[in-house]
Amino acid sequence: MKSARCRLAALLLLAALPAGAQEITWNSESFNPRPLEGDLVLPMPCGGAMAFRKVNVPGSGALDDYRVTLGSHETDRGFAEYRRIAWLAGAFAAAGGGGSRHYYLGKYEVTAMQRAALGETCPDAANPDLELPATEISWAEAMLFAERYSEWLLRNAVGLVPAEEGAVGFLRLPTEAEWEFAARGGTAVGPAEFAERTFVPPGRLDEFVIHDGNSYRELNLIGTVQPNPLGLFDMLGNAAELALEPFRLNAVSHLHGQAGGFVLRGGSYLTRAGEIRTSHREEYPPVDEHGIRRQKTAGFRLALVAPALPSRDRIETVRKAWENLPQEDRNPDGEGAKLAAEQADPVEEARALAEAAPNGEMKRRLENLSFVIAESIRTRNQERDRAARELLSNAVFAARRATFDIVAFQRWKALADAVDDEARKARYMENHAEDYATFEFNLGYYLDRLTRIADDFGQEKLNGQAAVLKVEYADRGLRTLPPLTDRVLGHLEKIRSLGTGARPAIIQSLTDAAANAGK
Repeated sequence: MKSARCRLAALLLLAALPAGAQEITWNSESFNPRPLEGDLVLPMPCGGAMAFRKVNVPGSGALDDYRVTLGSHETDRGFAEYRRIAWLAGAFAAAGGGGSRHYYLGKYEVTAMQRAALGETCPDAANPDLELPATEISWAEAMLFAERYSEWLLRNAVGLVPAEEGAVGFLRLPTEAEWEFAARGGTAVGPAEFAERTFVPPGRLDEFVIHDGNSYRELNLIGTVQPNPLGLFDMLGNAAELALEPFRLNAVSHLHGQAGGFVLRGGSYLTRAGEIRTSHREEYPPVDEHGIRRQKTAGFRLALVAPALPSRDRIETVRKAWENLPQEDRNPDGEGAKLAAEQADPVEEARALAEAAPNGEMKRRLENLSFVIAESIRTRNQERDRAARELLSNAVFAARRATFDIVAFQRWKALADAVDDEARKARYMENHAEDYATFEFNLGYYLDRLTRIADDFGQEKLNGQAAVLKVEYADRGLRTLPPLTDRVLGHLEKIRSLGTGARPAIIQSLTDAAANAGK
């Protein structure tokens, strides 16, 4: 039965190949032993293949990026792993637009067979030892492998490789932020779970991680444990994984200025169970006393991305977006418009004064002042975006609570109407009254939230943050919340146009949402 599934998987992969692409002849167990919906499988030389998973990152604008907190609160390794803020953006736009971009990450660690497929002779595809992660590799060799594979795909399977504005994607090592964001579960988990030491449920480490306690002190085949929430295998344990950037110490407020060797992430099959953590990072110098460093526990996986400036149109879009970054976010419906002008003007004023400065030192200081002002305004804009998104999310959950209340009090009323026994009818109506009182209280809270949000933020900003929220909800499997988010946006528009008179229309809308939830 297992071999039949493998043959079927191979046939499906062959059917997906464009004309001219090399056929995949390897047994799928060697490159994708745990197929999942949404896998991106790309061919390799020698009839091989490699599987990737999409990693969504909320944000769709040319310079939108997504703020994440990485690292750990623990201080025993704080000099290397303490929590820090990072910013992410996806390389590829979502189909049909929307509030999301994405990149791809290797579903498994690169295997010895896949590494050999880019060598001078094809590997023995029937050798199970080659299904182990490729280790004892230098950073430069891993990047050379990525470069050669990118070139091969461009020549042999370009129609299968994701592209951005006509620029074909390419492979490289993941950045530390790309790696850790994906390792923690990305937007497929909530903020609290994202911040946990690992994504693993309590007491189930052996099911998800190959570590010193269950590895028999040797590498294991890919796909032998459970995946993380994004469908990625062995992000923790088995082979430690190389990242793109050089290693830097953590100076609490920033990464330290000295760049050292390269970085290994996630721990390995020799890491003790108590030391397994998503923040795990260690320095990997490129050479040691023996020459090029080759460590039995060091492997890698690839990221599939695209150029940041894939076209002339993108360059112009980015240029305009960059020029607007230091401008204060404007709410044309409120007092923000006046504040915006007051905050944006000093940037141009400082630049103009710098142009007219009588000496070089004054010019330098005024240019620096212009930069500081612009950065301060941009930071405040980003904080305002986060505040809008959090308040909007609170409103969505308040609306959800109100719909639950409606279902509850309507149920008691229906039960009361369906019985003739007066005692039971009275009890049901008492419960109905209690749940209706709860609804009224929660509705008041919800209307208060809507009023404050409408006062503080323009509709355009809220629409943008709603798009981000809907991506987060969808990735976490909260299927009812994206349409409810659209209802909340409609309620905000009613609050702006009708004020307190919007209450009946909002109640009717919540009642409709409650009815739809019961279908």
